[in-house]
Amino acid sequence: MNEDRIRQINRQMQPHFIFNSLTTIRALCKNSPEAVEAINAFAGFLRGSIDMLDEPNCIPVKKELDTVRHYLNMEQKRFGQAIQIQYDLQDEAFSIPPFTVQTMVENAIKHGIRKGNTREGTICVRSYETEQFHVIEVMDDGVGYVPASDNGLHTGIANTKKRLALMCNGMLEIQGKKGSGTIVKILVPKGQDDEMLNRRG
Repeated sequence: MNEDRIRQINRQMQPHFIFNSLTTIRALCKNSPEAVEAINAFAGFLRGSIDMLDEPNCIPVKKELDTVRHYLNMEQKRFGQAIQIQYDLQDEAFSIPPFTVQTMVENAIKHGIRKGNTREGTICVRSYETEQFHVIEVMDDGVGYVPASDNGLHTGIANTKKRLALMCNGMLEIQGKKGSGTIVKILVPKGQDDEMLNRRG
């Protein structure tokens, strides 16, 4: 029990140290508004990510998307006009496993738009509902990602697919064409939030 308590205290102290350090760095960058904005985005991203690291349950999609926004803000500071971001969020009244959208957005930049470090492009994050599902789409106009099978999936995508199935009976669909971009669809069956609450109760 003492070891568990020590580990818990250490986990609390490490983020505290990081945020204090960022506050100090931000004060030193007061003559550079862009640097301050980048630090603020990074702090927001870290805060959301750290909060979700030990989360065993699904989280509200709004919380996930807040972390995604901070991440994309950082990437825009890094790549400038090479990356354009669009949002079309019509449905946010459901929950998903932590890092679900985050992983897909990271892949869209790394393996889609910025593959080879020479491309420019746009990422669009959409959410909407159908009769049966809550849907989130992450679209990019990069090089296109077409896995031959589940065995050909990147580790992050494969893990996300498994977590969706286990945690909310969700699914992950990938539509890609070489040279024409990729659309990743995250589908969460309606009624999952009520079912999860009943399980916890």
